[in-house]
Amino acid sequence: MKVWDLELEEVGFIGRVLDNVEEGETLDIRIIAIFVIFAASVIGAAPPLYLPFFKDPTNPWACMLRSAGAGIVLCLAVVHVAPYAYEQFGELSDVAELDPEYSFAGVTIVFGFLLMMIIEASAHGMGSHTGAHCSHGHGAGAHGNNPHGHPGGAHIASAELEAGVVHVAKVLHDDETPVKPAVMDDKAALLKRQVAAHLFELGCAVHSVIIGIALGVNTDNRPVARNYFIALVFHQLIEAIALGAYIAIARLGMLKSWIFIIVYSLTVSVGIAIGIGIGDSFNESSIAALAAQGTLNGVAVGILLYMATVQMVAEDFSAQTLGSIKQMRYRWGCFISFFIFSAIMSFIAIWA
Repeated sequence: MKVWDLELEEVGFIGRVLDNVEEGETLDIRIIAIFVIFAASVIGAAPPLYLPFFKDPTNPWACMLRSAGAGIVLCLAVVHVAPYAYEQFGELSDVAELDPEYSFAGVTIVFGFLLMMIIEASAHGMGSHTGAHCSHGHGAGAHGNNPHGHPGGAHIASAELEAGVVHVAKVLHDDETPVKPAVMDDKAALLKRQVAAHLFELGCAVHSVIIGIALGVNTDNRPVARNYFIALVFHQLIEAIALGAYIAIARLGMLKSWIFIIVYSLTVSVGIAIGIGIGDSFNESSIAALAAQGTLNGVAVGILLYMATVQMVAEDFSAQTLGSIKQMRYRWGCFISFFIFSAIMSFIAIWA
């Protein structure tokens, strides 16, 4: 036998081995993905906690990054998740032989949006009640120093509306520290940012567990699993940067901020672990699986859509926020970063 015949046989053997690997088990890819995606999420979310300019809501670079986050979340809802919700409910309609055929995807999206409305209203209501209770305590102390209730002891200046900003003058009282409503406005803005961070975490967590399960149940298609794994690494890294930016301006404290990051970073890994556990028995075409995945995806779309439109775009692209940026190039930078990161997430949607 000639030397080149042996070489050809070796090449053929290696090719057969590679073919078997390509068509074989994906357990190694899924296990590696658990740790790599966790690390990518932490790496993306952690830096904003330690860079000072992220903690200043009016910093132009922080505004541009939050604008990028808005593009990421909006694209995540509309381009990544919504098509899956409609596809799964469409398949459910065929499998369950619904007559007439009807997709519940839109209903679950509206439910997720409504859920966020209720959660945010409840959170702000609780915060306002707490603030009002504290203000009432201060007021009682003030009247205690003036038992006759004579109005001459207090001088209340008028309130003006200028360029959409409420300027309320000091409330002066004998032997009392002046009360500055601007401080209360700052507290209300901080509460709003904290609520936004919590809602962002919730929306990303629901979606991340679902996409983790999708990778975890892939037991025998290595090319798809490999491409999906790589796409998820970049997906979670970019999303984590946006989440970290919102956690930074929420000023939750270092411990709580790290809890947020760790919980978010674990969501895809937990989903992959669940998928590995149910992979052999999981039937993605069953009525129960289609209904569960479609519902969760639809609710996730509603949550993310609310976050993108109400919490992010409406806030970061408002006249007040953009007006606080003095240089025009930074204002345009917000729109450009929104577009660029939306485009990146749309590109990643080809695989994830």
